[in-house]
Formats: sequence, C-alpha cells, structure tokens
Amino acid sequence: MESTILDLDANHIGYDKYDEGLAILSKTPQNSQVINISQSTEYDNVGTRNILKSEISIFDKKWLIFNGHFSWWEDPEDNQIFKHEWDRAQIALNENMKENIIFMGDFNNEASTYNKGYDYVLKTAPFLNDSYTIAQENYGYATMKGKIDGWKTTSDSKRIDYIFVSDKLTVQKNHVIFNQDNESIVSDHFGVEVIILE
Repeated sequence: MESTILDLDANHIGYDKYDEGLAILSKTPQNSQVINISQSTEYDNVGTRNILKSEISIFDKKWLIFNGHFSWWEDPEDNQIFKHEWDRAQIALNENMKENIIFMGDFNNEASTYNKGYDYVLKTAPFLNDSYTIAQENYGYATMKGKIDGWKTTSDSKRIDYIFVSDKLTVQKNHVIFNQDNESIVSDHFGVEVIILE
C-alpha cells in the first residue's frame, strides 16, 4: 500500500457515463486498500460495490477509516443484497475491531426501518456506535429529502447515511451539512460531519 493524502476508488459506471466511487481525504498520509463486497466485480455493473479502507496515524495513534456505498436491503427478487455486502465488509472490520474505527457512507437503509440493514449493522458489529445516537449535540436528522434515484416511491425525509465509530470513542457533535440549512445543497444526499473526542 502506498502512502497518500487522497485515496479514491471508482466502483462502477453509473447512468452509463459516471465513474461512481469513494474517496477518503486526510491531512496526514494514509495507506489504503480497496475491498470488494458485492457478488459482482464488473466495472460496467452498477451493482458492483467496494469499500475503501484507510489506515492513518494521528498523534501516534492508529485509526482505521472505512467508506462504503451499500445496496438496499433487498433487490427486486428479494435477495438480501445489503446483508451479503455487510457480511463481506465485516471481515475487514472484525480483523481490526480493537482499533479506533470510523465507518461511514451511504448505507441505503433507513434508521427507522425495523429489522433490516440499520439494525443488522448494530447487531453484527456491537463494537460500533451510530454517531447520531451517541453525540452530545445533534444538528439535523435526515440525510435525504423527497424523491431521489433509488427512493422514488416515497417523498419522506430519511436518514440513510451514517458515521459509525468505535464504542470507545466519544462523539461531541453530529451535524447534517450541505442541506440548505447548513451550507448549500451539493448532492441528492446531504453530508454528515462529526467531531470525535478520545
């Protein structure tokens, strides 16, 4: 692994023209690894999903940062694709569960939907906490509003983008950003920003 400040990975071609992927930016050098979590590895298949894992050192402490873009809980044929992807991601997580971990991304599963993706993450990775639920201060909730691609049958606001952190970490603030209330909208998903205390 090469040490860099910016690491990125293009997962697949979206809408037949966009290189859709992941990035992790760091003020310190990082060593990164791309991990495939989907059944597909084909670049022209929109179902191809990877996670990006980066190791950084801050004040001589190791941090593992993960970024992912997951599928919905089920596909149209009722296959539990999110479960498969999360199970694959957990292999990398379980190897490092004692480290300082931040796992963030678009999980495409609502926090308010019982017994599906969000609950599955909390059940299978009990060493991670949702930054929203443990933050000393919260600003904003929903990370998407209205009908967007993939969620066209509903106009409700939803929380589907998360930052999960190691259970030994304290989250001072959890902010939803780029939602027009806190900076201009730049995407169909809003951003999430956290301040973490050790």
